[in-house]
Order: sequence, then C-alpha cells, then structure tokens
Amino acid sequence: MDSVSCKLKLGAWEIDTSDDPHTELVSLDIERAMNTPVGRCEVALFVTPANKPGLLEQAIGEAASMLGLGESPGAAPAFSIEVRGKPVAHDDPMEITLQVADRSAKVMTAAIDSISSHHGHVCVAGRAALATAARTRVDRIYLNQGLSQIVQDLASAASLQTGQIDSGDTYPYFVVDSGRSVLDHIIALTQLEGMDVYDDPDGALVMRRFNKSGPDRTLNYGIHILDARVDHDVATYASVKATGEGAASSSGTDAWHHLLKDPAAVQAAAGDGAEALMLSRAAARSTDAAERLAKGRLGASLDMATRGTLRLLGDPTVSLGDAVAVADAPWPEVNGTYKVTRLRHRFVKREGFVTTLGVSGMGGGEAAEGMLGQLAGAAAGALGL
Repeated sequence: MDSVSCKLKLGAWEIDTSDDPHTELVSLDIERAMNTPVGRCEVALFVTPANKPGLLEQAIGEAASMLGLGESPGAAPAFSIEVRGKPVAHDDPMEITLQVADRSAKVMTAAIDSISSHHGHVCVAGRAALATAARTRVDRIYLNQGLSQIVQDLASAASLQTGQIDSGDTYPYFVVDSGRSVLDHIIALTQLEGMDVYDDPDGALVMRRFNKSGPDRTLNYGIHILDARVDHDVATYASVKATGEGAASSSGTDAWHHLLKDPAAVQAAAGDGAEALMLSRAAARSTDAAERLAKGRLGASLDMATRGTLRLLGDPTVSLGDAVAVADAPWPEVNGTYKVTRLRHRFVKREGFVTTLGVSGMGGGEAAEGMLGQLAGAAAGALGL
C-alpha cells in the first residue's frame, strides 16, 4: 500500500508528517459537497512534546491559556492554545494537503472551530466556507447588479474569498434579508442561473454551470474503484414552467418594476411531460431569466434521477464538479459518466486511505432540452430493453 502523508497549516503551526519525526498522522476525515453547508474536516495527530521548561511552568502556562487569561472581559468566546510553542486559535486558517505516492493536492481550506488535546493526541476540526456562509445573515438591496457583483458582496459579508464565478444575469432588483442565511440567498441565485455553489480546495466560493461533454478522468472498476452503487430512477418531474415578474421583456429594462396583467411575457417552459413543476420567482424579470430558471431546474431533476456512491482507493486529486467515467464494471448499468457532487477523504492509520464520491447524472441547465429522450434511451440500453 502506498504511504500517505499530510501537510498541515494550523494557525501558525505548519508540519509535514512525511519528514517530521515528532508528529504522526493518526486519522483524517474531510467532507465537502455542493449546495449544502455540511463541509467539515477533522485531523487527529500524535504530537511528541518538544523540550520545554519544567512541568510546573508548563502547567501554569497551559492553565492560563485554557482559561483565557489576558483576554479583555468583553471578548467573544474563543480559544487559543499553543502546540510546540506555536499559537493555534479559533477561526485560524486550516489548510490540508495530502500526498499518496506521487499524487499530491490541497484538499481543503477551513476555519478552525474545535481543538481537543489529551496526552499528545491532538484533534483539530474546522468548518468549510459554505458552513460559514450558512451562519451569516445580512440585509441588502441590489439594484442593477450583476451576478458576480452580488455574490462577491455576499461572500465579503461572510468574510469569504471568491473563486471562479461563471457569467450570469444582471438583476434589476434583488433583495437579501436576514430571515435567511447568506448561503440560502446564494443557492437561490444558483437556481436562477442553473449553477452549483461549492468551495474549492483554497476555501474560495465557486459558482459554476456543469456543462462538460466528456470525463475529466476514467475510474476502472477493480483498479481504482473498490465499490460502486448507482441508482437509476425516473426524474421527479419531466417539465418545468417558470413565471417571473415585471415588464422588462415587453417594455424595456427600465420597466422592470411594472406589474403585468398577463404574465406570459415572463414565462418559459422546459421539457415535455405531465409530471410538471410550476415555479414563480420575482427575481426573474425577463423571458430569458425565466427560461434559464426552467432549464436549470429541469436539468437538476434529470441530474438527480441518476445518483450513486463510488468508493475509491484514496485519491487527493479528485474535486467537486469533476466528471468521472466508470469503466469495466461487470454490471453495464454502473458504467457511465457522472458528476462529482460530494466527496469524502478518510484516512485511519489502521485501515488506510479511502476516497468516497457522491455522484449524480450528467444533467444541468445546458443539457436540459432534449435530454428526456436520450435518458430513456440510455436507461433502456443499459437495462437491455
């Protein structure tokens, strides 16, 4: 089995377990996902103490640190401890890079929110960017702002960086209220644009459309894949009808706030079938916006009709949003190309390193039109009908 090493930055403490004889990686658990704040990481290390002053001085210093002595009386609840003389504090950045044989990649950047220490066993946990966005609430009104401007401002309010944000619509009027979290409002924007939101390995907020036509990598059953489970269901709905609001399409962009007697000018449909989803979104103030919303929601429905879990030999280079092809499975309905919507890296010293991928079909707003016939034909072929 290939050796696994970990480069960590925990506040001011940086280590590489491959060349640090005083630190041993005991376990590691990293989870990230699209469109949900479940992302989290936890690293357990065995740390041999460095030479320090006598036990009495250590005990006094540790007690003062753990009790928060020296902080101002009105300071927010937090913690700050020292590991090998280096401070590690609440909300410090936590960066994790994994290496297996010659494959190395940063897998997560998080904010430290928990530390436990017992007889040299140090466990540090952190939350991902989307979890921070889910804890932040603000009140904003955006007038004639583009998607990128709105998302960057909301990310800034949550003290987050932004990565790649695909081009999107300009919104004449978009309201953000503290009744919902920043993440809730960003997810509402992704639905309007047919995108996904997630954090990249650098901890930056990413909003992208999934429009890949081929796989980024191929995973061979029995070589890379230890186990695979794929469920093929009928899509929840076969068509979507979206209704917007305002007269921007019929009377010009300056008339976005006018009320319409007949909403046909801001309606659009995607798909064809009796199982229909009816949507109404005030932020969709043109026919084009309603069309993007309809296609995006239909694409998401088609996407989730095929979903599964792939368990791999540990691979730090796989990322959210990748397109992965499964090949050589003895069951033909398992083979195919999927979108990575969730990933988990888990290393336990006694058990080894395993990567688990949550995957869905290859839907998305760009592929919504005309996919129903393709999906039915592909399912029939896979099942031998």
